[in-house]
Amino acid sequence: MFRSRALPFDPRANKIVSLQSLKFHHGGLCEDYVSTLNRDIADTPIQNADLFTIITQSFREARGEECEFSQISKLYQICLGFSRIFNNASEIYNHDFYFDCIAQPSKPSGELTDALAQAFGGIENFKSEFLKRAMGLFGSGWCWLVCDERGANLEIITTQNADTPIARGKIPLLACDLWEHAYYIDYQNARKSYVESFLRFADFGFASDAYSWAKKQGLSSVKLYISELHPAASSRCDCGYCG
Repeated sequence: MFRSRALPFDPRANKIVSLQSLKFHHGGLCEDYVSTLNRDIADTPIQNADLFTIITQSFREARGEECEFSQISKLYQICLGFSRIFNNASEIYNHDFYFDCIAQPSKPSGELTDALAQAFGGIENFKSEFLKRAMGLFGSGWCWLVCDERGANLEIITTQNADTPIARGKIPLLACDLWEHAYYIDYQNARKSYVESFLRFADFGFASDAYSWAKKQGLSSVKLYISELHPAASSRCDCGYCG
C-alpha cells in the first residue's frame, strides 16, 4: 500500500502558496488520492505493483490498448475501471513532482541553462512561453517543461485533468498545477498571477537536477524518482509486468 509523502519544504514559508492552501491541497486532496488508490487495488493482482507500472499500464488499459494488465482487466469490468486507478496514481506522481518544483526558489544551472537557451532563447523567453501555454489551458490540468526519453528536445506541454507526461514517455522537468484547488484560496480566479508567482519562485535547481538525470538515465530517472518516494509494498507482484 502507498503512503502520502511529506512536503519537501516548510509549508509556513512557501513563497507561492499559503499554509492554508497547502493544508487543503496536500493534507486533504493528496491524502485522498493515496487512500482511494489503495482501496481500489487492495486484494487484486496489482496491489503490490510499483507506482510507475500502475500509471503507465493503467493508462494503456484505460485507452483500450493492449498492456500487461489486460489479462486481469475483467476484475474491473464489474468495478471501477482502470481510468480511476490511472487518475489517482497519476495525481500522486504529479503532485509529488509539483511540490518538489515549488520547494525553494532557485535558478536553473548547468545543462538546463544551456538547453533553455537553445530551445527558447533563454530563461525569460521560456517563462513567457510557459505562461502563455498555462493560460491557454481550458479547465483543469497541468503545464509542464519536459524532454524526450533521450534527455533532448525540451518542450512545454499541457495535460488535461489527471493526465501525466510519463504515460506518453516524456520526462518532466518542471510542473505547475493548474487545477483551481492549487491556487484558488490564495489567488481566487487569477490564474495568471499564480503562474507568474510560480515562475518567479520555482525551484529551477530541482529542474536542473531532473534534467541532468534525464540525460544520464532517460526514462529510468523517472522510475527511480518514483521508487524512492513510493517503494513497492512487496518485492512480489502478480501483475505479470513488474517481475
